[in-house]
Parts: sequence; structure tokens; C-alpha cells
Amino acid sequence: MRRPSFVDSGFSLLAVFAALMLTAAPALHAQGVTTGGVEGIVTTQTGAPLVGAAILATHLPSGTEYRTVSRSGGVFTIPGMRVGGPYTVTAQMIGYGEQAREEVLIALGSDFRVDFVLVEEAIELATIEVEGGGHAVLFRFGV
Repeated sequence: MRRPSFVDSGFSLLAVFAALMLTAAPALHAQGVTTGGVEGIVTTQTGAPLVGAAILATHLPSGTEYRTVSRSGGVFTIPGMRVGGPYTVTAQMIGYGEQAREEVLIALGSDFRVDFVLVEEAIELATIEVEGGGHAVLFRFGV
């Protein structure tokens, strides 16, 4: 019967070490992630993307606010958000009604998907009255 050599036991230890490292690698990678995020698209009722819509995510327990603006294609992302919730996420743009999603919960290391369809809304601008008058000295010299 052959006696195990030092080389055989070295390979066995190396195999055990490699197996431990492969199973621990995902856990080691996840240790650096402490936040989540929100992503989505803002469109009109016709499906056209809205660029420049204001997005606000509010963490209700703490009052922390995260803001962004929709980009090309109506796409928005808010990374680096506190995990948990609940959050209220709103989208608004001048000329469109505001839309909100409530009870949004953010998971560790992932982005919660929130899409908005904003409806056109007529807005009424306030009237501004301007009064003018001249200064006596300016009128005297023809200015």
C-alpha cells in the first residue's frame, strides 16, 4: 500500500483552499455595496420620452431627498440611495401633471424600476402688472 506523500497532501490542501475561495468570492464582493437606487423612464401619454422632467425620491422615515432630471430618451437614474424605505418617488414637468409612486422599497445593490407617464395639463400663469414713471431730473435733460 502506498503511503500519502507530501505532494499529495499539498494538492489536497490547494483544492480545499480553492473551493473555499470560490464560495467566498461573491460574499466578499457584496461587502462593498451598501446602497441601492431607482431607475426608470418618463414618457407622455403618446409614449414620447420627456427630457428634463424633475424626479424626486424622498425617504419618508428620515426626510432625506434624492433628486435627478430625466435625460435623453426620458431615462433617469438615482444611485447611492439608502436601503429600505418607504420612499415616495415623484416626477413633474411644467405643462404636465405630477405623478407619484408611494411605498417604494430599495433593495441592497439593486435598482428599483419606476416608470412614469405624465399627462399634459393646462397651466395658468399669474398676471404681472408693471407700472412705469419717469424721474423729473431725467425728463428735464431729455434723457
